[in-house]
Amino acid sequence: MKKFELLDHTADALLRAYGKSTEECFSNAAIGMFSIITDLEDVRCVGESRIILENDDIDGLLVDFLTELLYLYEVEGVIVCDADLRIEGNRLEGTIRGEKRDPERHRIKTEIKAVTYHMLEIEPEKGFLQVLFDL
Repeated sequence: MKKFELLDHTADALLRAYGKSTEECFSNAAIGMFSIITDLEDVRCVGESRIILENDDIDGLLVDFLTELLYLYEVEGVIVCDADLRIEGNRLEGTIRGEKRDPERHRIKTEIKAVTYHMLEIEPEKGFLQVLFDL
């Protein structure tokens, strides 16, 4: 099973992430988001960080999760290449792996401005989620 794919969209990036569970869909959405930003083949999963988030609903939890990763990228230069997550109710907890951006090895393809709620779908029983990124 493929982890994610980019769907046609006129101006922004529409990502569909796949998985056998909500956690796997979230993890693959993170990997997909960073594949929009840079070529993940050049990224080593050498560092890790814990992440804990809560939100009233699953849509908000996904947007918060991806927004937090985008914040870590923009402020600390962290490029995420893997995520091991557990979601229980309105709480996400897990470990993200990656490395700090190295301009000599990591060519930036596209900057993502924001994670949006527009066209957001989370369908774990169907094995996918969909999220739109504002470029």
